[in-house]
Amino acid sequence: MYYFVWMILFLVFFWIVLVISYWERLIRSKEQYTREELIDFLNIIELQLKKMNPDHSPIGYLAFLFGIFVGWILTWIGGFLSPDTGTEPDYTTGEVPNYFFQSFLFVGMLHIVWPSLILFLEEKFVPDIILEFFKKDKSFFSGLAINLVAISFSNWGVYHSMSFLFVLTNGIILLTYASYQVQKKQNQEENSEVIKKNDDIQKNEELDV
Repeated sequence: MYYFVWMILFLVFFWIVLVISYWERLIRSKEQYTREELIDFLNIIELQLKKMNPDHSPIGYLAFLFGIFVGWILTWIGGFLSPDTGTEPDYTTGEVPNYFFQSFLFVGMLHIVWPSLILFLEEKFVPDIILEFFKKDKSFFSGLAINLVAISFSNWGVYHSMSFLFVLTNGIILLTYASYQVQKKQNQEENSEVIKKNDDIQKNEELDV
């Protein structure tokens, strides 16, 4: 029952992140938009999935799955460090380790150290495939953040042991962060395209001269 609830919630929150990040980009980029652009959810999901992994790289999909896996690892660590207070699983109780390891705080710490980790790997000349995996931070952090939200809501919904105020506040922050991850990369890609177009225009002008 618990894992069925988790799976449903994960899919729902994943859908929310993709749609919200699309709406935010649409509103910023256009002053007028049609009703179909706002509610054509199948097209929205397809577009956003392509944005998350533009080249359909297997490494990108693996990074997303790895983020989900790390979310469970953090949850189990919190449960391991929490005292056994009842019949429910230890990682579902309202203990401090569970609140910490399922919160945005740990994700924020990973977010801060991630660039340094990539720089360290580059200096150590690790194989390109490993370096490329760690550079798929959009997929990794999206999977991690969404999964932690799904886990904490599942804990509250099935066992009612954790504070709903924490679950709600933490969920809003992490889903906003996941949407930011998607949007941040989109902005970088758009800026690169603009720079490339400007370079092409400049080259053409030089040839004309």
